[in-house]
Amino acid sequence: MRLEDTMALKTANEYLDSMKKLSPHVYCGGKWVKNLLNNKITRSMVMANAAMYALAEDPKNKEVMVATSHLTGEPINRNLNVARNIHDLDMRQEMALLTSQTVGTCNYRCVGCDALNSLAATTWEMDRDLKTKYNENFNKWLKYAQANDLAVSGAITDAKGDRKKRPSEQEEPDTFVHLVEKRQDGIVVRGIKVSQSGAIGSHETLVLPGGALREGEEAFALAFAVQNSAPGITYICQYNAYSAEREFCEEESELGNTASGKLRRWSLTTSSFLGSGYSSAARPSTAGGWLRGSPRPTA
Repeated sequence: MRLEDTMALKTANEYLDSMKKLSPHVYCGGKWVKNLLNNKITRSMVMANAAMYALAEDPKNKEVMVATSHLTGEPINRNLNVARNIHDLDMRQEMALLTSQTVGTCNYRCVGCDALNSLAATTWEMDRDLKTKYNENFNKWLKYAQANDLAVSGAITDAKGDRKKRPSEQEEPDTFVHLVEKRQDGIVVRGIKVSQSGAIGSHETLVLPGGALREGEEAFALAFAVQNSAPGITYICQYNAYSAEREFCEEESELGNTASGKLRRWSLTTSSFLGSGYSSAARPSTAGGWLRGSPRPTA
């Protein structure tokens, strides 16, 4: 499914409607979650994300929650803004305070916000130094995300396996997201990312390396965006005492935080294919760079 490229801020209800069109492969407490909004545990995360959209709807929060795109000049959700001055950074901090105080839990778009800011800077530096077009490709994706007011999560931390060993030394290579196959039309990746609290309730996830890499570890130097329900991605949610309390309580009023809740998850990527670029503009690279997640038809 591809959303229309029309510049607009989503309402909370529009976000919830968009979530109903996605079908991520999610397990929680050993059970397959067929519908995020019908499951008490996963619904709490989605409703917390909906609250982020509701805050942006409120005119009194405009300065904090809404920014102006440096690419188009249009109003955008601050979670999709690339900070370009001190005011942007101040408002990013104010947004973190406002959202946390409102929902009593994570702003589940925060890691995606920070990830896109790091990619904006890194891809620009790569283009300057290496004469690549990664920043151009990244900006095409960012325009698309801003136009559709996408909820974007971030996948940074790898499972890591034996922490005394480098990624390339692991007995189980899938403990780090890595390149499996490079094709003319894209790449195939495998691996595990952890602590992605907002992934299941997002439209897309930005995947970045979880640490500094060295020569010989090019297969792990990958950065890309992938759609929430892309084939080959499985989400395994943490199930703890708070999860059980929410699942089995007869009255939600008994919960301290009735609407929202914290939820941790792992993302298992098994032979997931990523098409080469937004509008076929990107070029796959094992030395790092920017790839557009697939499957999705190009314009």
